[in-house]
Amino acid sequence: VTGKAFALVLSKRLQKLAERVLPESQCGFRARRSTTDMIFTLRQLQEKCREQSKPLCIAFVDLTKAFDTVSRPSLYKILKHIGCPPKLLQLIVSFHEGMKASIQFDGSTSDSFEVKSGVKQGCVLAPTLFGIFFAVLLNHALGNADGDVSIRTRSDGS
Repeated sequence: VTGKAFALVLSKRLQKLAERVLPESQCGFRARRSTTDMIFTLRQLQEKCREQSKPLCIAFVDLTKAFDTVSRPSLYKILKHIGCPPKLLQLIVSFHEGMKASIQFDGSTSDSFEVKSGVKQGCVLAPTLFGIFFAVLLNHALGNADGDVSIRTRSDGS
């Protein structure tokens, strides 16, 4: 319980930092916003394009298991770059490093193993951390990336 309460305090500080990088269009995991806002915006955009006989291209991204795929070193670099105070960053690192998991199946439990990637499932920090990570990733994909942060992809191998 103490860890969860502490994570909640850290989450409040992290959310203030996230507001610096999250685009206006990002509604997931943000206070007073919902996917309903984005559905409304999308419908308005469709209507305007139809009225003006302009093409509209839409891409939907499947973020299944996305929390599991976050590169922690990249996340820490991004947090530092956007001005995360060193003490807050160190606490976030300590929440994630050394995590262990085991698998239960058919009444048996595996030996524990270290979880080396992703944000901590079920932690109140996870949605905000993922949101920051994804916002920077999206900026990079759209060509709006800051020169100090580079994203390695499977396609470029860098």
